[in-house]
Amino acid sequence: MKGEPGLRGLPGAKGDTGPSGPPGAPGTPGRNVQDNVRIIGGAKGRVEVKYNGEWGTICDDSWETNDGKVICRMLGYSRVVSVFTASAGTGKIWLDDVQCTGDEQSILLCPKSAWGTHNCNHNEDAGVECA
Repeated sequence: MKGEPGLRGLPGAKGDTGPSGPPGAPGTPGRNVQDNVRIIGGAKGRVEVKYNGEWGTICDDSWETNDGKVICRMLGYSRVVSVFTASAGTGKIWLDDVQCTGDEQSILLCPKSAWGTHNCNHNEDAGVECA
């Protein structure tokens, strides 16, 4: 014949935590995307990008609302109002044939011609108005 079940004992004490490991290596500093793009004129004007430490313009070939949407997002605006051919800039023309889908977090992730490769003059500089 089987006897009654016995009483269970109390749970044991938790063990000590082990020693902390050594600190990890420091990460590389992040880059603020706002340091790489600007609108000359405030929220409406010519778009400029920085490459190799030098500011330059974007050609308006294929420049559409989705491209402007990415620029506006990079600068902390909630939406693009319009894209247009802006007043002529000076210096380098860095980008041409930019074709963003509008979902990119940076203009640098959009399909485009190689840096500095273009068939434009400054009278074709891209502009955007953000809100």
